[in-house]
Amino acid sequence: MSPRPREPHSIGAHGKGAPERGLRPRSRRVELASAEERSEASLRLPLRERLALLGELQVLLESGIQIPAALAGLRAECANPRAAAVLDRLIARVSAGAPFSAAAAACGAAFPLATVHLLRAGEASGRLDEMLARLVAATEAEANLRSRLRSALTYPAVMAGVCCVVVAFLLTFIVPRFERLFAGKEAVLPAPTKILLALSSYFSRHGLVLLGLAVALAVALALWLRTPAARALLDAFCLRLPILGPILTRAALARSASTLGLMMQSGVPVLVALEHAAEVAGSAKHRALWGAVHREVASGGRLSAGLTTASGVPATVRQMIAAGEEAGFLDRVLVRIATHLSNEVERRLKDLASLIEPAMVIFMGIVIGFVVLAILLPVFALSRGAAG
Repeated sequence: MSPRPREPHSIGAHGKGAPERGLRPRSRRVELASAEERSEASLRLPLRERLALLGELQVLLESGIQIPAALAGLRAECANPRAAAVLDRLIARVSAGAPFSAAAAACGAAFPLATVHLLRAGEASGRLDEMLARLVAATEAEANLRSRLRSALTYPAVMAGVCCVVVAFLLTFIVPRFERLFAGKEAVLPAPTKILLALSSYFSRHGLVLLGLAVALAVALALWLRTPAARALLDAFCLRLPILGPILTRAALARSASTLGLMMQSGVPVLVALEHAAEVAGSAKHRALWGAVHREVASGGRLSAGLTTASGVPATVRQMIAAGEEAGFLDRVLVRIATHLSNEVERRLKDLASLIEPAMVIFMGIVIGFVVLAILLPVFALSRGAAG
């Protein structure tokens, strides 16, 4: 490494006090660089916000408006602070003469690398508006798929939470009122009532402690799930579930196939496209799957050959990819595969929802019915005894 040139403010030129003055520009540059890194890290756009920004920009470009004017118009109408920060960075880079893809790359986490590569390919072909239209369609499909998955997984969790809150309310505030009525008659109470009274007594004495433990456990679990090892364990567990596992597998394959097909259609080299297909897969298992495919293709093999030993990939998908390679239109086949898998995921999610909803209703009915029955059985018994 060649030695760095001496700073203009050197000791020999300016005497004793010069070292402090000579260090100021360097420390200033370090501060500016760290501030730049922090600002790039803070530029994050959720999927829906990125979709809205790209969609509006695509419409403006199709209308014949140039990129600088389109970005300025979007910034003037933008009320979202995160999107405004991204637009400010884009406008600054484009105004300095950078292409739009380079400006998007300078926005850090706001635009994934796959998006930057596709924008660069659109600029090279002179059809950036068409590339943005493809990106918007692919991003919208991904956003819809994520939304459906989130809804399917959130519903049972919300129902279970509501059930727990209702039961805790009954045990803490309702059942103790009946406990005074049953005082001194414990020997003749039915077994469900004895269990309910014991639970109510325990909740009344230790309710705050249990609530604190539940909150602490939830916070600890949320922090633990942010670690890569925890996410890998959770992904592996979910993929092994009998009904949910195949749905998540097809969703991951749909994301990867869509990215791979779109990038190949845009002229991006297949090895680079495979790297991005692995990045968007989501789970460690599917990233490893596409990594194996990448190694197979890099060694001169075919993409379909890399998928033959992969577990979880439907046989029809492998057959379609092999047929696309033989016919020479693999990129279009991959886009069709992504659409097919997304439709299949949607259908399976609807089937899953049709099973979950009655199952959760039955579960809540059993739990609350047990509580009500445990309260009413001794009341009816005491009423009959008083009447007799």
